[in-house]
Amino acid sequence: MRRKGCSERQEKNMRDKELAIDWRKHICYSRQVKNVIQQRLAARYPDKEAEELWEKVQHQYAEFLKDLPFLGGGKNTHNATGGTYDCIAIFAYYEAVPDKPSVDELYEMNNEVFLPPFRFLGKVMDGNRNFLLRLMNIAFQRTAAKDRKIRDICPDGYIMETEPFDKGNGIRYRFLRCPVAEFARRHGYMDLMPAFCNGDFPAFGFLYTTLIREHTCAEGSVCDYWIVGDKSPVAGRYRLIKDKKGFVVSRGK
Repeated sequence: MRRKGCSERQEKNMRDKELAIDWRKHICYSRQVKNVIQQRLAARYPDKEAEELWEKVQHQYAEFLKDLPFLGGGKNTHNATGGTYDCIAIFAYYEAVPDKPSVDELYEMNNEVFLPPFRFLGKVMDGNRNFLLRLMNIAFQRTAAKDRKIRDICPDGYIMETEPFDKGNGIRYRFLRCPVAEFARRHGYMDLMPAFCNGDFPAFGFLYTTLIREHTCAEGSVCDYWIVGDKSPVAGRYRLIKDKKGFVVSRGK
C-alpha cells in the first residue's frame, strides 16, 4: 500500500537497507522521519525531481554517518524516533535540496516526528500530579544510568546527569554533551539548531508540565532542564523568549 504523500516513483527508490552504512555501528532513520521528508519533497517538487532528491537525502545521510562516532545504537533511548539519527536525516534533507528550507520549516518537520509520542503520553500523564511527576523523574534517572553504563564503549555519547526528585521543585536534570549539537558544530549547522532544541518546550507542554531551560549545549556547555507541573507557582515565575540566535529560553519575570 502506498504511503500517503509519496508517489509511485518514490516507492521504487533505493531501499534503506542498501545504504552504505556501517550497520554494526549505526542505525537508520525512522519510518516517521522518512515519511515526513518524502511528503515535503512531494509537495515542493515534481515527481521525478522528488524521487532524485530523496535518493540524494539517503546518500547524504550515509555520508554523514561515515565520521559519526558510535552513539549506542538502536537500544539507546536518545536514538529512538525523533532522536539523534532522525535529526541527522533532517540535516541531510537540508543539505540535499536546492532551495534551502528555513529554520521554521525544519522546526515543523522535526516536530512532526518528535512530538507525537508526547501527545500520546499526554493522554495519561499529568505533571501536576506529584506521583506521575516522580515516575517521570525515575525514567530520566534510568536513562542517565544507561548512559553511564556504556560510557566506556560510547565515549562520544550523551552525558546526562539527574538530581534527586524534589516534591516542591519538580525534576532537574542536565545534558553536558549532546551529540546532535556536536554534529551540527562539526558540519557548520549551528544556525539550524533552534529547529531541534525548541521542540522540547511544546513536548513537555503535552504532559501538562512546564520546561524551564535557560541554556542549551548548542549555545554553551549544558542543557539545563527543570520540569514542573504547568499549574505550579514556579511555572508562573518564568516566561519564554526567543534569543538573538533563535533559541527559545526561559527567563524570570
